[in-house]
Amino acid sequence: MGIIYRHQKNEPLTIEEMDGNFLTLEKRLKSLESTPPVAEGIAEIIQDGDQLTIQGTFGNILGKITLPKAIPTPRGHWQPQTSYRVLDWVQIKQHLYSCILSHTSSEFDKDQKNWALLLEIPEIQK
Repeated sequence: MGIIYRHQKNEPLTIEEMDGNFLTLEKRLKSLESTPPVAEGIAEIIQDGDQLTIQGTFGNILGKITLPKAIPTPRGHWQPQTSYRVLDWVQIKQHLYSCILSHTSSEFDKDQKNWALLLEIPEIQK
């Protein structure tokens, strides 16, 4: 038997209907107490490109997340007294570097810890 609601009936509930509601609720509560629902955990996180899919222990997909994209910013030739941010790219002689720690440049030899070498550009032979 389902729950009877006064607003659906459009009139007051009888004593029998109220007792029936309480009886139905009591049966449902006892059922939950004797066999509580099992929580679903995370079984696996699957990455496909920039998509993460969270798979539950019951095989359900619990969620999908799109990872943010890192977009480099070409800044031309490295300059002293310049503010650089992570993923700024600069050229120094025949090398291309990516900034790995935001900083204001001074001398490249002192700042080199803030950069990761991406590419050595070969000299063009004439």
